[in-house]
Amino acid sequence: MPAARPTRALTLPAAFVATALTVAACAGGTPTPVPTTLPTSAPTTTAPTPSPTQTEDPNPAGLKPLPADEIDASFVTIENFFTAYEYGLRTGDPSALNSLSAPGCETCETLADNIINVRDLGDRAKGGAFTIKISELKQSLVPGRVAWWLHVSQDATSITHSNGEKTTLKGFDGPVLVEVSPEDAFRITAFDTSIND
Repeated sequence: MPAARPTRALTLPAAFVATALTVAACAGGTPTPVPTTLPTSAPTTTAPTPSPTQTEDPNPAGLKPLPADEIDASFVTIENFFTAYEYGLRTGDPSALNSLSAPGCETCETLADNIINVRDLGDRAKGGAFTIKISELKQSLVPGRVAWWLHVSQDATSITHSNGEKTTLKGFDGPVLVEVSPEDAFRITAFDTSIND
């Protein structure tokens, strides 16, 4: 399993439409004589190119698609969860994180609340990127769920408050036990940082 998320560049496609104008004339009645000299071509006009239409990005958080294999998909769900949290802190939008959180996951709810609190206070967050250093598949105590023991590192998070003051939240480096439910659209059901190595 890869230990770090790859960096992605987001490119939005643009559509350009060129319109060619053709003018044809029809005349009824008597035929007109054919000119003895060829006419010069009339100047052509081109319609201005319209600006590309901005469409809403269906995946603004940059979440990876899930592989077909259940075990691989559970791991990508965890990577996506971390990505969604980082995105939420930057933008104040917890929806990507919520879409990956099963009802009853207390840590998931706490992280979503952190995003909302930063947003509602008018603060801005920067940093907080996660790196999965070690991953090990474990047996879950709940049938139908996949458990992962991870050693995770999170960078410090810098918060700029609405009054201009700055606070730095210490990063995290340690073990995490994460449980994923493939039966629940691959959502995080448990997230525990209180375990020992």
